[in-house]
Amino acid sequence: MKPWNTLSDRERDALIAEKVCGWSRSWQDDGETFLGIAMWIPPSKNEDEQTAVLPAYTTDRNAFAAVEEALERRGLVGRYEEMLIEAVEEQGRPDIGPKNTATLFPVLTAPLDIRCKAALRACGVEVG
Repeated sequence: MKPWNTLSDRERDALIAEKVCGWSRSWQDDGETFLGIAMWIPPSKNEDEQTAVLPAYTTDRNAFAAVEEALERRGLVGRYEEMLIEAVEEQGRPDIGPKNTATLFPVLTAPLDIRCKAALRACGVEVG
């Protein structure tokens, strides 16, 4: 996998959708010619409900709420919070909070790119 800082926002969104939120990817095909268009199937939907539009998890706080809901459904909130604190410390972000800050502070104030990276790590996906 490419390093996190080299991925575009849409590549990051696709990674989050697949690894954290449970979306699956299929490829659009007209029966004769492979069109090469990635289509996405949301969790608990069927193939008839495909979409080419992924939520903008990495840039839209409202869309990111679905990531936190997915982590909660999977029982990974505690692990996510641990990974979030580590990600904040890695970034050396004193504006977010010192090492001894309560868990809640980084969860509420960390930028979305850091929160996305922590969500992936909570699901066992290592991102650099």
